[in-house]
Amino acid sequence: MIVLSQALLLSLAGSPNANDPLIGWHNLVVFGGIVADHEDTLYPASNLSNPSTSIKQSWKSDSTSDQYVTFDISSDHEVDYVGIAGHNAGTGRIEITIEYPDTENPGEWLVLVEPFMPDTDAPLLLRFVGKFLEQIRIKLSPQSVAPRIAVVHVGALLVVHSRLYVDHKPITLAPDVTVQTNWSQGGDYLGSVLLNEKRSTAFGFKNLDPAWVRSTLKPFVAVSKKRPWFWSWRPAAYPLEVGYVIALNDPQPVNQLPNGAMMIDFQVGGTAP
Repeated sequence: MIVLSQALLLSLAGSPNANDPLIGWHNLVVFGGIVADHEDTLYPASNLSNPSTSIKQSWKSDSTSDQYVTFDISSDHEVDYVGIAGHNAGTGRIEITIEYPDTENPGEWLVLVEPFMPDTDAPLLLRFVGKFLEQIRIKLSPQSVAPRIAVVHVGALLVVHSRLYVDHKPITLAPDVTVQTNWSQGGDYLGSVLLNEKRSTAFGFKNLDPAWVRSTLKPFVAVSKKRPWFWSWRPAAYPLEVGYVIALNDPQPVNQLPNGAMMIDFQVGGTAP
């Protein structure tokens, strides 16, 4: 699910680039830079720097009161998104707000992404107008269920100016299920065992500027198979179709046209309930 700040929503109104694919791989969250108001001692806030979406490696709060998770980030990089995966904000009916420090009034915080409550526990991609920040925080307002989050990214989105159209399988509509089905010697169906389930899809970008590939896409490609990233194939038209994925192939840019334009293909798997 994609959520836009009001300021970004106004700036994108009528933009021809609103449906350009988004990749949230850049991440400034570090192990020692996370502080939560509340945490279960077995599930500390430092777990949010781990890319795993497993419940066993999540941060869990021990409170149902309003609370904050604060991240120290580098002010050397402009940030324009927060990614959240492995959470219970949908089923737990937990309101989320993103805030940043008010430099003119120390100790005060300003709203960056207005309060919202997701309908499901699917990955969240929260976008806002880019800013250079030293801190950012997530405000969580539970009702009766303590919050849980596995992964948080704070960074700069990679916007790909190469649209996806026909033949693309949206990650949320592409279950990849491995089942062991058992039959009797006489041909009777005995039952099935679910071995694992994920989401998987494939996509390719074409007509890419060769200089952009070498300067901007290359760093992402280098890590795309090593750690997961947030993915939105058509943000404005299908804001609910967001995944937290990792490359399953070895993506390699290829010269496509005599003018130097390039193309690249990805096969990905991940979570997008």
